[in-house]
Amino acid sequence: MDSVAAPDSSSESSASASSSDQVLPSVTAPAGRYDSSQEFSPDDLVVRFIDVGQGDCTIISQGGHHAMIDGGPSKESQKVFAILKRLGIDHLDFIVATHADADHIGGISAALNAATCDACYCSVEASDTRTFESMVRYTKASGANFVVPEIPTAVKIGDAELSIIGPVKAFPESDNNGSLICRIDFGKTSFLFMGDAEADSESALLRSSANLDADVLKVAHHGSAQSTSTAFVRAVSPAYAVISVGKNNKYGHPKDKVLNTLERSGAAIYRTDQNGDIAAVSDGEAVSVLPTKVPSAEEIKRSAGGQTQKEDTGQDGAAGAAGAAGAAGAAGAAGAAGAAGAAGAAESETADAQNTPDAQGELTYIGNANSHKFHYPTCGSVGDMKESNKVFFYGDRQELIDQDYVPCKRCNP
Repeated sequence: MDSVAAPDSSSESSASASSSDQVLPSVTAPAGRYDSSQEFSPDDLVVRFIDVGQGDCTIISQGGHHAMIDGGPSKESQKVFAILKRLGIDHLDFIVATHADADHIGGISAALNAATCDACYCSVEASDTRTFESMVRYTKASGANFVVPEIPTAVKIGDAELSIIGPVKAFPESDNNGSLICRIDFGKTSFLFMGDAEADSESALLRSSANLDADVLKVAHHGSAQSTSTAFVRAVSPAYAVISVGKNNKYGHPKDKVLNTLERSGAAIYRTDQNGDIAAVSDGEAVSVLPTKVPSAEEIKRSAGGQTQKEDTGQDGAAGAAGAAGAAGAAGAAGAAGAAGAAGAAESETADAQNTPDAQGELTYIGNANSHKFHYPTCGSVGDMKESNKVFFYGDRQELIDQDYVPCKRCNP
């Protein structure tokens, strides 16, 4: 597409490769690297895909206006809070909660502690989970409107426009297919966010009049085999694909089937488990994608080797070993040489996030990442805890217990 800065030339070979099930080399060699402290022109659209493990969180900025799509799981709340503070974002025009799954909405409460907000758009009015109830409670306490939007709905982020274009039909039996689907248009460039939408929702979109063509595709459902069909990717025709996924996750995401489909389309693939936080920057004419780090060949092999468990009903194609080696080659010598420094920056950012309590007194509990005990902030055990082990929580007690944390016997939280 004319509006997109051309990715590495190896994407051309991917596009022309055989349509068999072979795993094709990933295109991950960046033109630059994302540093969380760097400043971008306020005239640019900056889309930050935050590494929240097995979850989703995206922060969007343009012209001094900010918004967020999903907030990641509760255990990443402290990182979401810290990044908003570090970026100086004290107001969000709106938040989109694509659906009620905890890995998408758990961190929204922390975001509402860090910033005021005008509206929270959600796919459903009610859900019986404590995480959802906590999000609604914080939304209302913040003064933000809680809205189940009509489809389509369009809202502004500065000079950019976010349109909620799906789901185009109701899926009462499927939270995933009921995910709100968003596209952002800025000048000649565009982004498509799929939430956890699966094949039924994709098919309905393909049959609708919705504009699906986009420069950047935020891949659905962390790369699950139940999403991202060949027909759908062909309709989107992305130059870049971003997968938000946890390292060595128990589901085996992203699936080889999805990676192969994206490879054959010629899209340059970026993954939060390998690339850390990722910034996509548009000046309205072209998009540049900047990862925090470029994985080494060994890191790619370890990631591919860990994908052994199955969540999806379909069978994947070839194993990832050959693809991992190809991906390492595509990353290039320059990316490998810079990985150590970039990884250090990512580790530093994570440490900063973990050690940034809420200065406004909204902090509810402090957990110990090592012992998996949680405490009141005033508990004497907190003073004995290593700073690197402290995990700050802003949700309710049950959320911690659901994450296998146990209450401290000293302070009895």
